[in-house]
Amino acid sequence: MKMRRALWIAAATPVVWLAVGVTLVSGDMPGAGGHELSASGATGQERTAVPIPTMRVVTVARFRHGVDGWRAGAGSSVRHVARSDGALSVSRRRGHGRVGAVGPRLGARSGEELVANVRLRAVGGREPVTVQLVADGRRGRPVRAQARVQATRAWREVAVVTSPGTQAVRVRVLAGGPRRPGHVQIDTARIVAVTPQAATTASTASTADAADAAGAPTASPTTPAPTSPASTTTPGTPAGPAAPTAPTDPASEATTPGSATSGATGDSVPAACQGLDYSRPDQGELDWADEFTGTTVDTSRWRVRDGESLSYDQARIRAGNVSVADGLLDIEARREDVAGRPYTSGYLDTIGLYARQWGRWEVRAKLPTVVGASRGLWPAFWLRSEGSPGEIDVAEAWGEPTTRPGYRSGSYQWTVHEDTNSAPGTERRSGWGTLVGAPPVADDFHLYAVDWSPDCLVFSMDHQVVGTVRRSDAPWMTAALAGPVDIRLNLQVGQDYWGYADPTDGLLTALPAGLLVDYVRVYRPLGVD
Repeated sequence: MKMRRALWIAAATPVVWLAVGVTLVSGDMPGAGGHELSASGATGQERTAVPIPTMRVVTVARFRHGVDGWRAGAGSSVRHVARSDGALSVSRRRGHGRVGAVGPRLGARSGEELVANVRLRAVGGREPVTVQLVADGRRGRPVRAQARVQATRAWREVAVVTSPGTQAVRVRVLAGGPRRPGHVQIDTARIVAVTPQAATTASTASTADAADAAGAPTASPTTPAPTSPASTTTPGTPAGPAAPTAPTDPASEATTPGSATSGATGDSVPAACQGLDYSRPDQGELDWADEFTGTTVDTSRWRVRDGESLSYDQARIRAGNVSVADGLLDIEARREDVAGRPYTSGYLDTIGLYARQWGRWEVRAKLPTVVGASRGLWPAFWLRSEGSPGEIDVAEAWGEPTTRPGYRSGSYQWTVHEDTNSAPGTERRSGWGTLVGAPPVADDFHLYAVDWSPDCLVFSMDHQVVGTVRRSDAPWMTAALAGPVDIRLNLQVGQDYWGYADPTDGLLTALPAGLLVDYVRVYRPLGVD
């Protein structure tokens, strides 16, 4: 399979945005388990002049097996941390004072801008951190660009951009202060060189896969500002979601927020798929909802599972881990040993109570996948077909740090499966819900939705389209989703694909942790029962 993709790359500093467009041709893209993971292209409904640059990856330090050429600053020490996927630890050798570490010398070519992206955290809690690009000079290292942040125990990315003409620099990280010894860990340091070129015509809804492959930070889409939850009152065999489908190669990710079709430009998107939103009064009407305004789960709407165990999971399902209070449903994962499993969690579904075909399914929720403190957590809002093998994952995310390469930090994934058992030869379409560098979805409540028509599936977050799968491009959906689907909400804990929860380190897997749900709503198309 060959596919052309127009790509946006953006790097943020406190005072400047660098936006770059790139066009690549990719070859076959294997998905998880060796199955093909087809990609979704951009809508391309509006076209405008954008700069088309050249881009090259200068270096990527991942600290998997050592310090990767980094050195300690004055009074500091650096060492390799072997836990998880590896990291560089920077701390004081003795006494108090700021700590520092500097990377290898990097060369830039004439006219290039260097984009540095460093992923780090403060080990001891909140402390000031400065990431700099410094030049080698006879009287020290003059600073060419820098960014200052307040780091916490949660992993975060810091981006710095130099101006064109900077010939040689190093990345330097400083932390702490005169009265407090700094201590930081660096997970990854990526440096990309970009040469802006003349503007050309390209789609304004292009994808960011090349940025993700190179590790360059990418501009996040404009979305409605999340708010605190505010509900409005509105009148078989246990199984988990299908196996995770994120590609093992970051370059093979399927889509980007704003993209709208599977392998097509905006001109070829069926009219029925453009602007599809059954929550709009001119397109649909409410068919089913739970606003969680009571004090217990409404068992006329939900089955609450109890005393079961799932595949891809370390937890035991207990009804006691599901509660309703203050207008929120809380599915809580806990560290407790029950029936030989070291964790417990909760699971709800509507099997035998509610199912339908065509419409819009949406959940307003806050995911528990806090970056750096949620390894092994796996929340999901998904739909399982009754009597046919397909599945729609409206939103599922995996806690971090993860042991799987290619995961987009702080994001979530949408997927449609031909067969939930992932039998050899079956297909799926999948994509990330946010861009690289966007705020982590776990930071606040978001609205995750899918609109399903006879022509397509349209996935969205906060009413912004993040991916569309057309039936004409995935004809297997006709048989895979041949009838009504029921709703599933659950929080699994630990699996070998994304990483087991840490039973001893409360920082890597901070429990208890809850999937908080403000409401679940389903809309039916006008004129359709």
